[in-house]
Amino acid sequence: MSGKKSSLWQESLESGFSAWIEKHGYSHKTMKTYNSMIFAYLDFLGKKNIQIESANKTIVEQFFKERGISERTKVRYLWLINDIYEDMLESEFISKNDIALVLEKKRLGMRGKSPKRLPTILSDHETQLLLEYIEALPKHYSGQRERCALTLLLGTGMREQELCDLKTTQMHLNDEKPYVTIIGKFDKERLVPLPEDIINALLEFIDLKESSKARKSEYFLSSKATGNPYVPSSVYRMVNTAMMDAGILKDKMSPHVLRHAFITRQLAAGTPLTTVKLWAGHDSIATTAIYEHVVTSLHGSKTTL
Repeated sequence: MSGKKSSLWQESLESGFSAWIEKHGYSHKTMKTYNSMIFAYLDFLGKKNIQIESANKTIVEQFFKERGISERTKVRYLWLINDIYEDMLESEFISKNDIALVLEKKRLGMRGKSPKRLPTILSDHETQLLLEYIEALPKHYSGQRERCALTLLLGTGMREQELCDLKTTQMHLNDEKPYVTIIGKFDKERLVPLPEDIINALLEFIDLKESSKARKSEYFLSSKATGNPYVPSSVYRMVNTAMMDAGILKDKMSPHVLRHAFITRQLAAGTPLTTVKLWAGHDSIATTAIYEHVVTSLHGSKTTL
Protein backbone atom coordinates (compact mmCIF):
# COMPACT_ATOMS: atom_id res chain seq x y z
CA MET A 1 0.00 0.00 0.00
CA SER A 2 1.54 3.24 -1.09
CA GLY A 3 -0.37 5.72 1.09
CA LYS A 4 0.96 8.70 -0.88
CA LYS A 5 -2.16 10.77 -0.39
CA SER A 6 -4.84 10.83 2.23
CA SER A 7 -7.98 8.82 1.59
CA LEU A 8 -10.83 7.35 3.61
CA TRP A 9 -9.55 3.88 2.66
CA GLN A 10 -6.55 4.61 4.89
CA GLU A 11 -8.82 5.41 7.83
CA SER A 12 -10.63 2.07 7.53
CA LEU A 13 -12.08 -0.21 4.89
CA GLU A 14 -15.55 0.64 6.18
CA SER A 15 -14.92 4.38 5.73
CA GLY A 16 -13.55 3.86 2.24
CA PHE A 17 -16.51 1.68 1.25
CA SER A 18 -19.03 4.19 2.64
CA ALA A 19 -17.38 6.98 0.62
CA TRP A 20 -17.45 4.78 -2.50
CA ILE A 21 -21.17 4.11 -2.00
CA GLU A 22 -21.88 7.81 -1.48
CA LYS A 23 -19.88 8.78 -4.57
CA HIS A 24 -21.98 6.49 -6.76
CA GLY A 25 -25.28 7.37 -5.10
CA TYR A 26 -26.43 3.78 -4.61
CA SER A 27 -29.71 3.02 -2.87
CA HIS A 28 -29.78 1.58 0.66
CA LYS A 29 -30.80 -1.82 -0.71
CA THR A 30 -27.90 -1.86 -3.19
CA MET A 31 -25.51 -0.70 -0.48
CA LYS A 32 -26.46 -3.63 1.76
CA THR A 33 -25.95 -6.11 -1.08
CA TYR A 34 -22.55 -4.70 -2.05
CA ASN A 35 -21.49 -4.41 1.59
CA SER A 36 -22.18 -8.12 2.13
CA MET A 37 -20.37 -9.07 -1.07
CA ILE A 38 -17.21 -7.00 -0.71
CA PHE A 39 -16.62 -7.64 2.99
CA ALA A 40 -17.04 -11.39 2.51
CA TYR A 41 -14.20 -11.12 -0.01
CA LEU A 42 -12.05 -8.86 2.20
CA ASP A 43 -12.60 -11.15 5.22
CA PHE A 44 -11.48 -14.08 3.06
CA LEU A 45 -8.24 -12.24 2.18
CA GLY A 46 -7.69 -11.39 5.85
CA LYS A 47 -8.10 -14.99 7.01
CA LYS A 48 -5.63 -16.11 4.34
CA ASN A 49 -3.17 -13.32 5.29
CA ILE A 50 -3.26 -12.03 1.71
CA GLN A 51 -2.64 -8.34 0.98
CA ILE A 52 -5.49 -6.68 -0.94
CA GLU A 53 -3.36 -5.76 -3.94
CA SER A 54 -1.78 -9.23 -4.08
CA ALA A 55 -5.04 -10.90 -5.11
CA ASN A 56 -4.82 -12.69 -8.44
CA LYS A 57 -6.85 -15.14 -10.52
CA THR A 58 -5.93 -18.16 -8.36
CA ILE A 59 -6.90 -16.42 -5.12
CA VAL A 60 -10.17 -15.09 -6.52
CA GLU A 61 -11.14 -18.52 -7.89
CA GLN A 62 -10.37 -20.05 -4.50
CA PHE A 63 -12.71 -17.51 -2.89
CA PHE A 64 -15.45 -18.33 -5.41
CA LYS A 65 -15.01 -22.06 -4.81
CA GLU A 66 -15.22 -21.75 -1.03
CA ARG A 67 -18.35 -19.57 -1.31
CA GLY A 68 -20.00 -21.78 -3.96
CA ILE A 69 -20.60 -18.81 -6.27
CA SER A 70 -22.27 -19.45 -9.64
CA GLU A 71 -20.69 -18.53 -12.97
CA ARG A 72 -23.24 -15.76 -13.58
CA THR A 73 -22.63 -14.23 -10.14
CA LYS A 74 -18.86 -14.40 -10.58
CA VAL A 75 -18.88 -11.65 -13.21
CA ARG A 76 -20.97 -9.37 -11.01
CA TYR A 77 -18.65 -10.11 -8.07
CA LEU A 78 -15.58 -9.38 -10.18
CA TRP A 79 -17.11 -6.12 -11.43
CA LEU A 80 -17.70 -5.00 -7.83
CA ILE A 81 -14.23 -6.00 -6.61
CA ASN A 82 -12.64 -4.35 -9.64
CA ASP A 83 -14.54 -1.09 -9.13
CA ILE A 84 -13.53 -1.01 -5.46
CA TYR A 85 -9.91 -1.67 -6.47
CA GLU A 86 -10.06 1.12 -9.06
CA ASP A 87 -11.21 3.50 -6.32
CA MET A 88 -8.42 2.31 -4.02
CA LEU A 89 -5.94 2.75 -6.85
CA GLU A 90 -7.16 6.28 -7.57
CA SER A 91 -6.71 7.10 -3.87
CA GLU A 92 -3.24 5.49 -3.95
CA PHE A 93 -4.29 3.12 -1.18
CA ILE A 94 -3.00 0.29 -3.40
CA SER A 95 -0.42 0.46 -6.16
CA LYS A 96 -1.86 -2.03 -8.67
CA ASN A 97 -5.10 -3.71 -9.70
CA ASP A 98 -4.76 -7.20 -11.18
CA ILE A 99 -8.50 -7.82 -10.77
CA ALA A 100 -9.19 -5.82 -13.96
CA LEU A 101 -7.40 -8.48 -16.00
CA VAL A 102 -9.22 -11.29 -14.18
CA LEU A 103 -12.57 -9.60 -14.95
CA GLU A 104 -11.74 -9.15 -18.63
CA LYS A 105 -10.64 -12.79 -19.00
CA LYS A 106 -13.76 -14.00 -17.21
CA ARG A 107 -16.00 -12.01 -19.56
CA LEU A 108 -14.23 -13.29 -22.64
CA GLY A 109 -14.37 -16.84 -21.31
CA MET A 110 -18.11 -16.65 -20.69
CA ARG A 111 -18.76 -15.24 -24.14
CA GLY A 112 -16.67 -17.97 -25.73
CA LYS A 113 -15.24 -15.40 -28.11
CA SER A 114 -11.83 -14.07 -28.99
CA PRO A 115 -11.14 -10.42 -28.08
CA LYS A 116 -13.35 -7.93 -29.88
CA ARG A 117 -12.40 -6.02 -32.98
CA LEU A 118 -11.65 -2.35 -32.59
CA PRO A 119 -14.78 -0.23 -32.04
CA THR A 120 -16.56 1.26 -35.05
CA ILE A 121 -16.41 5.06 -34.91
CA LEU A 122 -17.34 8.08 -37.02
CA SER A 123 -14.69 9.99 -38.93
CA ASP A 124 -14.60 13.79 -38.60
CA HIS A 125 -16.34 14.05 -41.97
CA GLU A 126 -19.05 11.56 -40.96
CA THR A 127 -19.59 13.39 -37.68
CA GLN A 128 -20.09 16.62 -39.62
CA LEU A 129 -22.59 14.91 -41.93
CA LEU A 130 -24.58 13.70 -38.92
CA LEU A 131 -24.51 17.15 -37.30
CA GLU A 132 -25.84 18.68 -40.52
CA TYR A 133 -28.63 16.10 -40.56
CA ILE A 134 -29.49 16.93 -36.93
CA GLU A 135 -29.52 20.67 -37.64
CA ALA A 136 -31.98 20.15 -40.51
CA LEU A 137 -34.52 18.20 -38.45
CA PRO A 138 -38.00 19.78 -38.35
CA LYS A 139 -38.85 22.10 -35.48
CA HIS A 140 -41.98 20.23 -34.37
CA TYR A 141 -42.10 18.06 -31.22
CA SER A 142 -40.92 14.74 -32.65
CA GLY A 143 -38.21 16.42 -34.71
CA GLN A 144 -36.81 18.24 -31.68
CA ARG A 145 -37.11 15.10 -29.58
CA GLU A 146 -34.97 13.26 -32.14
CA ARG A 147 -32.52 16.17 -32.25
CA CYS A 148 -32.04 16.02 -28.48
CA ALA A 149 -31.69 12.22 -28.52
CA LEU A 150 -28.99 12.23 -31.22
CA THR A 151 -27.02 15.10 -29.68
CA LEU A 152 -27.10 13.48 -26.24
CA LEU A 153 -25.84 10.17 -27.65
CA LEU A 154 -23.12 11.93 -29.61
CA GLY A 155 -22.28 14.52 -26.96
CA THR A 156 -22.23 12.39 -23.79
CA GLY A 157 -21.56 8.82 -24.95
CA MET A 158 -24.54 7.48 -23.00
CA ARG A 159 -25.86 4.03 -23.85
CA GLU A 160 -29.25 3.63 -25.55
CA GLN A 161 -30.89 2.23 -22.39
CA GLU A 162 -29.47 5.13 -20.37
CA LEU A 163 -31.03 7.52 -22.89
CA CYS A 164 -34.40 5.77 -22.56
CA ASP A 165 -34.25 5.97 -18.75
CA LEU A 166 -33.16 9.64 -18.69
CA LYS A 167 -35.41 11.87 -16.58
CA THR A 168 -35.72 15.64 -16.80
CA THR A 169 -34.47 15.98 -13.21
CA GLN A 170 -31.17 14.44 -14.31
CA MET A 171 -30.55 17.36 -16.69
CA HIS A 172 -28.63 20.19 -15.00
CA LEU A 173 -28.81 22.74 -17.77
CA ASN A 174 -28.76 25.98 -15.79
CA ASP A 175 -25.61 25.26 -13.82
CA GLU A 176 -22.49 27.30 -14.54
CA LYS A 177 -21.06 24.15 -16.11
CA PRO A 178 -24.08 22.16 -17.39
CA TYR A 179 -23.99 18.40 -16.91
CA VAL A 180 -26.18 15.32 -16.98
CA THR A 181 -26.50 12.62 -14.32
CA ILE A 182 -26.50 9.21 -16.00
CA ILE A 183 -27.70 6.07 -14.21
CA GLY A 184 -25.84 3.18 -15.80
CA LYS A 185 -25.27 -0.52 -15.31
CA PHE A 186 -25.71 -1.93 -11.80
CA ASP A 187 -27.36 1.35 -10.76
CA LYS A 188 -24.00 3.16 -11.09
CA GLU A 189 -24.31 6.93 -11.28
CA ARG A 190 -21.94 9.17 -13.22
CA LEU A 191 -21.82 12.89 -14.03
CA VAL A 192 -20.98 13.88 -17.59
CA PRO A 193 -20.49 17.49 -18.75
CA LEU A 194 -22.75 18.65 -21.57
CA PRO A 195 -21.26 20.36 -24.66
CA GLU A 196 -22.12 24.06 -24.65
CA ASP A 197 -23.43 23.96 -28.22
CA ILE A 198 -26.28 21.57 -27.38
CA ILE A 199 -27.63 23.35 -24.29
CA ASN A 200 -29.99 25.65 -26.19
CA ALA A 201 -31.58 22.74 -28.06
CA LEU A 202 -32.16 20.89 -24.78
CA LEU A 203 -33.68 23.96 -23.09
CA GLU A 204 -35.87 24.63 -26.14
CA PHE A 205 -37.21 21.08 -25.97
CA ILE A 206 -38.10 21.50 -22.29
CA ASP A 207 -39.95 24.73 -23.17
CA LEU A 208 -41.69 22.92 -26.04
CA LYS A 209 -42.83 20.14 -23.69
CA GLU A 210 -44.29 22.69 -21.29
CA SER A 211 -45.96 24.90 -23.90
CA SER A 212 -47.38 22.14 -26.10
CA LYS A 213 -50.13 19.69 -25.25
CA ALA A 214 -47.58 16.98 -24.51
CA ARG A 215 -48.63 14.48 -21.86
CA LYS A 216 -46.83 15.11 -18.57
CA SER A 217 -43.94 12.73 -17.95
CA GLU A 218 -40.87 12.44 -15.74
CA TYR A 219 -38.85 11.21 -18.72
CA PHE A 220 -36.89 13.82 -20.63
CA LEU A 221 -37.46 12.36 -24.09
CA SER A 222 -41.08 11.36 -23.60
CA SER A 223 -43.66 10.80 -26.32
CA LYS A 224 -45.99 13.76 -26.86
CA ALA A 225 -49.07 11.55 -27.03
CA THR A 226 -48.40 8.97 -24.31
CA GLY A 227 -45.65 10.40 -22.10
CA ASN A 228 -43.73 7.14 -22.52
CA PRO A 229 -39.95 7.23 -23.00
CA TYR A 230 -38.05 5.83 -25.95
CA VAL A 231 -37.41 2.08 -25.95
CA PRO A 232 -34.02 0.70 -27.10
CA SER A 233 -35.40 -0.70 -30.36
CA SER A 234 -36.82 2.69 -31.36
CA VAL A 235 -33.51 4.40 -30.50
CA TYR A 236 -31.70 1.86 -32.68
CA ARG A 237 -34.04 2.51 -35.62
CA MET A 238 -33.73 6.28 -35.17
CA VAL A 239 -29.92 6.21 -35.22
CA ASN A 240 -29.79 3.75 -38.11
CA THR A 241 -32.15 5.92 -40.20
CA ALA A 242 -30.33 9.13 -39.26
CA MET A 243 -26.96 7.72 -40.33
CA MET A 244 -28.34 6.44 -43.64
CA ASP A 245 -30.16 9.71 -44.39
CA ALA A 246 -26.98 11.64 -43.54
CA GLY A 247 -25.09 9.61 -46.14
CA ILE A 248 -23.10 7.52 -43.66
CA LEU A 249 -22.63 3.86 -44.51
CA LYS A 250 -20.82 1.52 -42.10
CA ASP A 251 -20.87 -2.16 -41.15
CA LYS A 252 -22.50 -1.14 -37.86
CA MET A 253 -25.17 1.58 -37.78
CA SER A 254 -26.20 1.61 -34.13
CA PRO A 255 -26.33 3.95 -31.11
CA HIS A 256 -23.11 2.37 -29.86
CA VAL A 257 -21.26 3.84 -32.85
CA LEU A 258 -22.11 7.30 -31.49
CA ARG A 259 -20.87 6.22 -28.06
CA HIS A 260 -17.60 5.00 -29.60
CA ALA A 261 -17.31 8.30 -31.49
CA PHE A 262 -17.75 10.28 -28.26
CA ILE A 263 -15.03 8.34 -26.43
CA THR A 264 -12.49 8.60 -29.25
CA ARG A 265 -13.17 12.34 -29.64
CA GLN A 266 -12.49 12.97 -25.95
CA LEU A 267 -9.21 11.04 -26.06
CA ALA A 268 -8.18 12.74 -29.30
CA ALA A 269 -8.82 16.11 -27.60
CA GLY A 270 -6.37 15.18 -24.83
CA THR A 271 -8.86 14.35 -22.05
CA PRO A 272 -7.11 12.04 -19.53
CA LEU A 273 -7.86 8.34 -19.86
CA THR A 274 -9.15 8.11 -16.26
CA THR A 275 -11.61 10.97 -16.88
CA VAL A 276 -12.94 9.40 -20.08
CA LYS A 277 -13.36 6.10 -18.20
CA LEU A 278 -15.60 7.84 -15.66
CA TRP A 279 -17.62 9.66 -18.33
CA ALA A 280 -18.11 6.45 -20.32
CA GLY A 281 -19.03 4.41 -17.25
CA HIS A 282 -16.54 1.68 -18.07
CA ASP A 283 -15.93 -0.98 -15.41
CA SER A 284 -12.23 -1.10 -16.16
CA ILE A 285 -9.71 1.37 -17.52
CA ALA A 286 -8.52 -1.47 -19.75
CA THR A 287 -11.75 -1.09 -21.75
CA THR A 288 -11.18 2.64 -22.24
CA ALA A 289 -7.57 2.01 -23.23
CA ILE A 290 -8.75 0.08 -26.30
CA TYR A 291 -9.89 3.39 -27.78
CA GLU A 292 -6.41 4.86 -27.38
CA HIS A 293 -5.25 2.48 -30.10
CA VAL A 294 -7.93 3.85 -32.43
CA VAL A 295 -6.98 7.45 -31.63
CA THR A 296 -3.27 6.75 -32.13
CA SER A 297 -3.95 5.01 -35.43
CA LEU A 298 -6.15 7.79 -36.80
CA HIS A 299 -4.54 10.87 -35.30
CA GLY A 300 -0.92 9.81 -34.93
CA SER A 301 1.94 10.36 -37.33
CA LYS A 302 1.34 9.51 -40.99
CA THR A 303 2.95 6.39 -42.35
CA THR A 304 5.50 6.55 -45.14
CA LEU A 305 6.69 4.16 -47.78
